Amino acid sequence: MQTPTQKATEILINQGENDHVELKETLRTNRHTKSKDDKIELASLKTLAGFMNSHGGVLFIGVADDGSIAGLKPDNFENTDKILLHLGHLINDNLGKNAASYIKVTVLNLKEKRF
Repeated sequence: MQTPTQKATEILINQGENDHVELKETLRTNRHTKSKDDKIELASLKTLAGFMNSHGGVLFIGVADDGSIAGLKPDNFENTDKILLHLGHLINDNLGKNAASYIKVTVLNLKEKRF
């Protein structure tokens, strides 16, 4: 049975990308080359900056453009804490600590995948 948060998340994902929802399959891994790619990280940072300069939004990392959930595994982090730490450093180093205070990072579970 889904929690209200899981149901709301699934609805947002199924509606697809819009001005307030962005889907990124990975945080740092290029799915074609299977290697770390700074351009992939930059795309997520640009999305977060865009949300902060508008009316906010939700960035789902680990969800493909078609709404399928890839999860966090393709980024090859040792564990969930490592990806959260990496994302926190990316935000602090590139957007600033002040900006980081406005960003809430949460790991969700849906369809037996973490994203």
